[in-house]
Amino acid sequence: MNDIEVTVEAERGPSSTTRRRWPTTVVAVLLVAAAVGAIVWGSAQRDDAAERQAMIDRQRDAVLVASGFVEALMSYEHEDLDAQQSAVESFATEQFRADFVDAFTTDVRDQIVAEKASSTVTVDDVYVTTDDGDELGVIVHALSEVSSEGGATAELESYLRVRLVRLDDRWKVDDLTSLGSRDLSSPLAPPDSEEGESDG
Repeated sequence: MNDIEVTVEAERGPSSTTRRRWPTTVVAVLLVAAAVGAIVWGSAQRDDAAERQAMIDRQRDAVLVASGFVEALMSYEHEDLDAQQSAVESFATEQFRADFVDAFTTDVRDQIVAEKASSTVTVDDVYVTTDDGDELGVIVHALSEVSSEGGATAELESYLRVRLVRLDDRWKVDDLTSLGSRDLSSPLAPPDSEEGESDG
């Protein structure tokens, strides 16, 4: 009986031990896998967050350049147009600078001087429309107050599309398109107002 009992205990011993060890091993493996997964997931999350932040920073810098450019372009004093021209050129690529100088000196400048005009502008909003990394497009909504000799004034609302390119880690204006403007100081008369008066 004793021999049999010992034999039975001997056979049960390893089996019982094995059954106790397997769950512990499986749990350990799962814990390691979970830890590795958490590290990978956390790293991916950090990478995504870093990319998003880099995009936000890049767009913010471009928006500031576009805003500063429009302020320089649309703010002027007829007595000191050289300062305005220099300010605009500081934002421009070489090609756009050449185009601007050509247009400004042959047309716009003479008109401003002749009318003794001045203007102040406020950039109301800037909307990012395209983002291709080193090339970015925005639409600038600006309000300006223009005055000329004789006391004539106008309040203008303008929308401009600005294309920027990144050169030497700096944003530069490479193209400008006017999307339209309107004179807020001269609203249209209500429809049929004149007919209503004549009928009375």
